[in-house]
Amino acid sequence: MFSLSVWEKRFEILDKFSAIIFDLDGTILDSLYVWHDAGKRFLKTLNICAKENLDRVIFSMSMNQGAQFIKDEYNLPLETKDIIAGVNSIVNERYKNEVPLKSGAKDALEFFYANKMPVVAATSGDREIEEAALKRCGVFNLFQKIFTCSEEGMSKSEPDIFYKCASFMNVLPQKTIVFDDCLNNLKVVKEAGFVAAGFFDKENIEDQETIREICPYYFTDWK
Repeated sequence: MFSLSVWEKRFEILDKFSAIIFDLDGTILDSLYVWHDAGKRFLKTLNICAKENLDRVIFSMSMNQGAQFIKDEYNLPLETKDIIAGVNSIVNERYKNEVPLKSGAKDALEFFYANKMPVVAATSGDREIEEAALKRCGVFNLFQKIFTCSEEGMSKSEPDIFYKCASFMNVLPQKTIVFDDCLNNLKVVKEAGFVAAGFFDKENIEDQETIREICPYYFTDWK
């Protein structure tokens, strides 16, 4: 698959599709470095050494699912809501003060907004911290709606949240392009009839070859 930037293909996207669903972490926000060690950092506050692959295991889960996994895996005498609060407290300040957009993402979002392309986000992250970063970076108002897995009671391991996004925008899956950096999420949307657009993130470097192979679109950056 020949790789181009989204900026180079923006007019083709406007012509071929009726709506866009964006992942946030690793696609719009350059934030995966925060999440990939959040679980380990939380367990460290409890003097527990996390297993090496913990954060990769829970990354595509909703916050509730991830918290339940940590609770069960490490036999924690905590409620899932307390685990979620603990993880969020660790990453909250970094989202509010530090996490940047992917380079060129703001220009691309402003282009689609100016051309009246319906745009929503579907994220496994917590609303408070995702919105804090989007607002600080000046792009929050460019989305019609932010769908979070926790609030919807859904996970990106199933297509339901993507169907809900499409229903909200009143578009068919086959006319909706979904941008995501996660291989498993892209497999789900492709099998559900959406058009999968793989997006590069260095934290998922080992999956890039497969993402290129399965996605009709693959983008290296926004510029």
